[in-house]
Amino acid sequence: MWYYIASLLLALVNSLDLLVNIVAVRILKFNLQEVALLNALWTLIILFSSRHCEMISQRGFSKKLVLIGFLLLSKSLVVLYLSTIYTSRGVLYASYMLHALAFIYCRMGVQTGIVENYFSNMWNSINRRVSVTTILLDGLFLISLSVLWIRVFTLTYSITLLVLCILIGLSAYLTIPQPTLRLTRLVEKIERDVAVGLIPVDNLLILLSLDSYTNTTWMRARSLYKKTGSGVGLVIFSLVLFKISSEYLFTPLPYILINIMNQKTESVLLLYGLGKILASTLLALIPVSKTSRTALGIAIVIRVLSIYTLLVLKPTSQLLSVLLSLIYVCGVTVDISMYTAYLKVTGGERLAAYTVLGEIASFIGALTSSQALKALGLTHLSLTIGVLNTISLLILLKL
Repeated sequence: MWYYIASLLLALVNSLDLLVNIVAVRILKFNLQEVALLNALWTLIILFSSRHCEMISQRGFSKKLVLIGFLLLSKSLVVLYLSTIYTSRGVLYASYMLHALAFIYCRMGVQTGIVENYFSNMWNSINRRVSVTTILLDGLFLISLSVLWIRVFTLTYSITLLVLCILIGLSAYLTIPQPTLRLTRLVEKIERDVAVGLIPVDNLLILLSLDSYTNTTWMRARSLYKKTGSGVGLVIFSLVLFKISSEYLFTPLPYILINIMNQKTESVLLLYGLGKILASTLLALIPVSKTSRTALGIAIVIRVLSIYTLLVLKPTSQLLSVLLSLIYVCGVTVDISMYTAYLKVTGGERLAAYTVLGEIASFIGALTSSQALKALGLTHLSLTIGVLNTISLLILLKL
């Protein structure tokens, strides 16, 4: 299937994201505020480029998005190599900004390919499959980087990595389907519009079966109409809270592991890699049908407890990987459910709007993460993340 090759491209993009942050902390000695600023600018670039991605996505040009994405990723790799040669912070910023562009174009390309080639009843399972495969391959990439580490920035290995990037990008570009007629998104949009305007047939039959028309009947009818409404605002608000809480954890995490927990660079890459492989294994064992309200509630509880244990109790290296895997699993479970809910209420339209609003929240979270860590400390920061996750879940469960 084409989306497995697309997952390989997304995994490479994700791996290089962590690599740039580790280069910033370990080689160029960024402090906590500089790391936060670097990540905030990354999300800002995504915000500015999302409009162009949206225009291409609305036309169904998934191939074009992937092509632009992997070309930008190749340029980012070249500039990253130069930043380590000249130990230049400005060059590293340029590399990370190119990476941000590559990230949004590649991701939008894959998302567009999914909604254009599959009907809505398959979106959840396909998105989950892509996420699981991406996390697994991301973990394998990170473990490879942990073995090589500083040798990655020699000329030979840098050229090898660049060639690998080009080959993966070309493969994704050639295999992703480009439908001539955009039927799936059109059908979903019609279905959504009809659902919003009319009471579903099964609910209508319930109303017609009532013997008398009472005030209770009227209240029930209103609730049925409301249930068929869009709910876009609830999805977005839930997304914003979830994204901010995620940035409060993941933006300063490389800095925390290296400078506070005194982990070696190779160990950090290995921990992330093992955590993602464990996460992909667990996700593969969770059936799609099990992503119910109860499953979402359990996922948030496990995520909150894992974050508290990681930040406050300072576990061993072996336990760190397990905790990271649990955080990834629960995060992906919630994220997929949230994204699928958005697709359902919008009929697969305005994909970039979801990305833009999510990245605005990520920008706020990344920019304020260093201040939050300094003001709250690790203990209270973990509790704040837990509160934001819980509120986000409660909103999502209302849909």
